[in-house]
Amino acid sequence: MKKLLKKSLVVSFIIACFVMLCGFDENEKKVYDNANLMSEKDVDALNEKCVEVSKYIDIDIAIVTIDNAEGKTTQKYAQDFYVNHNLGYEDDGRFDKSSIVFVIDLDNRETYISTTGLGILFVEDHDIDSILDEVYKYIKTDYYLACSAFLDKTETVV
Repeated sequence: MKKLLKKSLVVSFIIACFVMLCGFDENEKKVYDNANLMSEKDVDALNEKCVEVSKYIDIDIAIVTIDNAEGKTTQKYAQDFYVNHNLGYEDDGRFDKSSIVFVIDLDNRETYISTTGLGILFVEDHDIDSILDEVYKYIKTDYYLACSAFLDKTETVV
C-alpha cells in the first residue's frame, strides 16, 4: 500500500510539473470571446499566442469581443474590463500594471486598443493606428485573422 501511495505521489508530482512547465494555467486566460465570433479552436490558438507575446514583450495582452457594451463606450468598457479582470503585469512601482487590451465591440461597431502602465510608453498613438490598420484588413471577413494580425503587429511595434 505504501508503494502504491509513493507511486501515486510521484505521478501526481510529475503531472503537476508538466502542467506548470507547459503553461497550462486557468489564470492564463487572455482571450474573452464574449460575442462568440470564433471557434473554440481559434480562441485556444489565439490564447496561446497571447501568452507567448505577453511573455516576450513583458506586457499582459488580452483580446475581448463583445456584442453588448452595457451602455458604455468601447473605451470605458475596455478600461472596466482591465480592472474587473485584474489584467496587467506588475512593474517597478512607477506605473500601473502593464497591459494592452484589444476590444472588438459589435454593439458600438468599433475596435479599440487600451494600454496601461508600460503599454502606454511602448505602444504610442501612431503605433495603435498602425496596428488597427493591419486589423482592418481582416475585420470584415475573419475575426480570427484580425486578432492574429493584432498580435503580430503589436509584437513588432513593442
